Amino acid sequence: MHNSLVKEASHTIPISPVPEPKPAPGLEIELYGSLDAIRDDWLELERTCLQSGYNSFHWLNAWLEHMAPLESAARPLFVVGRLNGATSFLLPLILYRRFGLTIARWMGECLNNQNTGLWTANILQNGNAERLIERLETTLRTAGVDMICLKNMPEDLSGLPYPLATSDGPTSANPLYAFKLENDFQALYARTRGSKARKKIRQKQRKLSELGTVLIRAETNLDARKRAVEATIENRRIRELKTGVPNAFHTTNHRDFLIKAFAAPERLGDVEPVVHVMWLNDDIQATVLGLIQQDRYYCYCTSIKTNEALAHSPGDVLLHAAIEDMCHRGLTWFDLGMGEEAFKKHWSEPAVLKDWVHPISSGGRVLAVYWDRKLRAKRILRNSPSFWENYKKARAILRKIGL
Repeated sequence: MHNSLVKEASHTIPISPVPEPKPAPGLEIELYGSLDAIRDDWLELERTCLQSGYNSFHWLNAWLEHMAPLESAARPLFVVGRLNGATSFLLPLILYRRFGLTIARWMGECLNNQNTGLWTANILQNGNAERLIERLETTLRTAGVDMICLKNMPEDLSGLPYPLATSDGPTSANPLYAFKLENDFQALYARTRGSKARKKIRQKQRKLSELGTVLIRAETNLDARKRAVEATIENRRIRELKTGVPNAFHTTNHRDFLIKAFAAPERLGDVEPVVHVMWLNDDIQATVLGLIQQDRYYCYCTSIKTNEALAHSPGDVLLHAAIEDMCHRGLTWFDLGMGEEAFKKHWSEPAVLKDWVHPISSGGRVLAVYWDRKLRAKRILRNSPSFWENYKKARAILRKIGL
């Protein structure tokens, strides 16, 4: 580890004894301030637990090293639950200081498509997680947290109720799009997409082939993976200049994070980074970067080169190839992530994500009112097509003149 946030606290943060509301028998909650202190527990838990790929050790280790310094994060906080001595859940959080207050968020939240933490099936069954939210509030209060702000959480994990996503909790600003896979891709394809859509894809494939040699593959070579990451960043930079669509990877820290996440020689944990590339005449035309965690593929980001081939939808063609690849690998789910892009709606219906935003101090209550109003305004703007069209045009103009 090279980041001070990873090393700065190698001990367990002491917790003052407090009355816990209706505890599950044998459930203890501990707080740690160091990744090194819980590395072995995390890696062991990750082998069999229920979780998002964005809460894997590999992903968040890269985030801590390269992104935490950029975000001025105060310190990491790992919440570990042990049921009868066995590690049963782990919540990787990061503490921020804002307006003199301490706010607990999911680690890597701004780059994650969804957040879950790590959970065993046992802790989610038989009432073992009952009243867990109250216990976590009490525990985080002892760590000096003023405000809990955990966003983009599913309502269930593998069919089991997710304990931090309550029915009366706020709905996240963006829905999630995911769909079930089948071993027979053609059967899935015929059921999901109409005959006209399938014909259009074949036409696009033929048009791309007329431009030269097209090769699509999941890269295993580290140099090719790194080249694909660099192409992804460059393609998105150019897209922002032309269309005003924000580029999420605009700093050296973002570049280093993506390379460590998708093109590093070492990898710890159960997650598998996957880099799909469309090559056109030995040049990268499109990319899809994703993660495999157990039986689920997470499509993290896509990119397309802006040239004459763009008219033939190389990104759409490559995404179809990635879906087919995941079918052949025997995976169960294909997760397209958050956001309202049109191509996601071709494959899936939206699923609601939930937020847990809760003040646990008087200062936190004041901040909660401000954030609630801010979130309401955001939702209104997100649902306004005219706003986003004008916003993108304005960004494109500002980028072109160097602002």
